[in-house]
Amino acid sequence: AFADIPTGLFNKLSHSPYAVVRGVAITLIGRQSDEQLLQQPQRLLDIFNQGEQAERLAAAKIIGRLCPLSSDFFQATVKALTDICFRKERLEGQHQDIKQLFATDLQPLNQQVDNNMLWRLLQAQSKGAQQLGALLLKNRAPKTYSVRQWAVLSNHPEVQVRLWSQNAYSDNVTQIKQHKKDSLLIFDSQWLDSREFASHYFRIQFASSDWNDELLIHLCDSVIDDVQAFGRELLQRFFNEEHGESYLLKLSQHPSTNTQLFASQFLAHYAADKPDTILALKGYFIRVFSLVNRGRVCKNRLFDFLIDEAKKSTDVAQMTGDIFSRQSVTCVLKDKSRLIMAMLELKRQYPQLPLPI
Repeated sequence: AFADIPTGLFNKLSHSPYAVVRGVAITLIGRQSDEQLLQQPQRLLDIFNQGEQAERLAAAKIIGRLCPLSSDFFQATVKALTDICFRKERLEGQHQDIKQLFATDLQPLNQQVDNNMLWRLLQAQSKGAQQLGALLLKNRAPKTYSVRQWAVLSNHPEVQVRLWSQNAYSDNVTQIKQHKKDSLLIFDSQWLDSREFASHYFRIQFASSDWNDELLIHLCDSVIDDVQAFGRELLQRFFNEEHGESYLLKLSQHPSTNTQLFASQFLAHYAADKPDTILALKGYFIRVFSLVNRGRVCKNRLFDFLIDEAKKSTDVAQMTGDIFSRQSVTCVLKDKSRLIMAMLELKRQYPQLPLPI
């Protein structure tokens, strides 16, 4: 029994300069009764925080034996060990040893780790905390978290967490459709595997009736190229003629040259002969014409459109003159002659326009 060990011998073992010998001392501590050990959780947990690997492993065997016997002891263990994981390791291998303890002796108790604590681990900056969170998440039911949280987990650096998120989507189509806007946050993931899964998933699972203008434009508004392309694909596939002008106005606000070009396809059908709509697009026209060595196809399309529409409206002619005047100062040489010819044509029809010619 522990009580039979001479105090002097135990002190020499526990204060040995060698970690392996100190580990023997911890093993001797474990020879106390479970009732005695359950009264001193901090002693064992301090060893895990301060000891080297041999000491930690010896303490882990005792902790693994005691946790199933007391919920309070287990919760104290969870708090102490997760606190270690949230911080930078004091000694090499601490985080891995904690993960190993939860993967083996404590595995039957993992479901008792609070969902809020698990979420903190998953969202932590520490890699050790993230990896422990990934381990604990593995057997959690999707209903543990919301659709929005599933989407957030699609951006997790641990691949097994992203796979958990994808499985949550796959197994809960009805719930995804009840929370469409939140579900689309998966497309914000920095990980290509998550975005490729999402594109395939929404192609298959969502029909025309599941989409609306807001959702389609949300995808087109992404700053990620492949998501923009997917949004444009869906917009063309589920295009609603009645909302063409709305699509144009919203798409025109996007800074991406690909989206600007895509928006220009809507001009002839949904802005022609509508001076108020054209005037609302002034910022779009300026952004496109201000592109340097880019957007040639889009620029040409906008140029021809504005020339045609300026002939029909004084207000549009005024706006077009302002834009062309501005561009004539900064544009490249090959565009300058075209702009001058266009302004001359405007001046002939509208002599009152203050153009720089």
